Amino acid sequence: MVSITRRGALGLFVAGAAGAAFPRLAFGQDARPSIRIAVPSLPTRNTLDPWNEQSIPGSRILQPNVWEGLLQRNLQGDLEVQPGLATDWKIIDDKIIEVTLRQGVKFHNGDELTAEDVAFSFSRERVFGSTEPAQGEALAQAGDAPKALDLPEALPSYARSLWPSFAGVEVVDRYTVRLHNGVGDLTILGRLAAAGTIGSLRSWNEAGSYAEWARKPVTTAPYITESFEPNATLTMVAFDDYWGGRPSIERITWVEVPEVSGRVNGLLAGDFDFACDLPPDQIKVIEGNPNFEIRGGAVQNARIVIFNKANELIANPLIRRAMTHAIDRQAIVDALWGGRTDVPNGLQFPSFKSAGMYVDGWTNPEYNPDLARSLLQEAGYNGELIKFPISNNYYVNEVTTAQVMAQMWKQVGLNVETPFTDNWGAVIKDPSTGVANWSSGASMPDPISGMVNNIGPGSFIRPEVWSNEEFDNLVGTLETSLDGTERRDAFARMMDIAEREDPAYMVLHRNASFTGVRKDIQWQASPDFTMDFRPSNWG
Repeated sequence: MVSITRRGALGLFVAGAAGAAFPRLAFGQDARPSIRIAVPSLPTRNTLDPWNEQSIPGSRILQPNVWEGLLQRNLQGDLEVQPGLATDWKIIDDKIIEVTLRQGVKFHNGDELTAEDVAFSFSRERVFGSTEPAQGEALAQAGDAPKALDLPEALPSYARSLWPSFAGVEVVDRYTVRLHNGVGDLTILGRLAAAGTIGSLRSWNEAGSYAEWARKPVTTAPYITESFEPNATLTMVAFDDYWGGRPSIERITWVEVPEVSGRVNGLLAGDFDFACDLPPDQIKVIEGNPNFEIRGGAVQNARIVIFNKANELIANPLIRRAMTHAIDRQAIVDALWGGRTDVPNGLQFPSFKSAGMYVDGWTNPEYNPDLARSLLQEAGYNGELIKFPISNNYYVNEVTTAQVMAQMWKQVGLNVETPFTDNWGAVIKDPSTGVANWSSGASMPDPISGMVNNIGPGSFIRPEVWSNEEFDNLVGTLETSLDGTERRDAFARMMDIAEREDPAYMVLHRNASFTGVRKDIQWQASPDFTMDFRPSNWG
């Protein structure tokens, strides 16, 4: 067990990586480089479908390299909305937006992008299954329905959490569509940029199964999937007919290397051109070699822990509140991250300010061990075991952070055990699990894309892990109100409930993404985990 004092420095171990060879990019006959990227994990559900891969690896790899949307986020800026496969859009009324498609865009199979592909990409067969809009009624299917494939069980619920009242797509003409929502939605453009990827209707209809299709999706993006070996490698090759210009990279190979030392040593030895998710203690190792540097920093994603109310002990809010007051978040940031990230004020991000959704003055539950002990006494807690399963550093510093937290909890009288697990998705809903690791990002400047998608109705943890009736009613306000002040007030109350009164989670700190890379590679890290290899971000 690791012990810690307030603001105390923890001894961190540096993966030995001495004597580095100068790495070389591999070049093909047309002088374009091929690159190799070491990542701790490939997409966790073994598909390349962003609707099915709600994970950091999925966020890092898939969009915009393998997938694109009607709109896109500015990955070299502040994630603001920009044109993508759509060149223009206009609001018809508060429930309908008309989108004009970019003409001449080709799919990987040579077909031209049309309105029919957009209608398919938001269809029941592709994403929504048998779910219905929370408000209003679904549009009737126009023309022939796409082929019915075996969608993963959780995909429609997740899609509906992203688009709760989406009613359907109206095809106006070959290059024009109207997107219908059951209720007015101030976040519609952000939703389109974050969760509006477009695929080929013909490729879907020709696929033998969803799994076959999702391993090699046919899209308009700059790279085509060449091969995908889950838990090993993913290789993609340039799509030279890409509408955004001929890709600058011939081939990208993503290699799963779970151990930090393997990623660092491989980078320095020239086996890899990028090494992702490096902990702060490796920064000096990388920067100690004159040929390499670290790019990236704090991102729009928070490390949190989820409380499992299915557990008999954790069902008591007094115990959960005690656990939040026993953790010194700033000490963790200072000791384990070298102060290179920060502790956000609740589950909100600076980008929320641009949309008027940032709750000024909000503070996290204070670090107060005495208050924690008092709450435990009131709860009648007598040292019963609380399980906190962890993986082998799926999150950067996951193991050490869990050990530190267990020690902090011990100091107020909590008995927390941190067993290792290889099946995180199963253990989080197991009643024997008390606490579990999680992260929550915001793909647009609104809590809809973070808090609601992660713990709201239809999210992965519902209904077993946590639910709250008042919270769910406020989600309705957030999703349907067109009044900015009313929405912000609802969000503030939701944080009150989910972080203080009936804790669903505890915010630890903002995640940070540190990538080791050769100094002479002209590539820019994004404000989130996404690695963008479009022509505009290379060279």
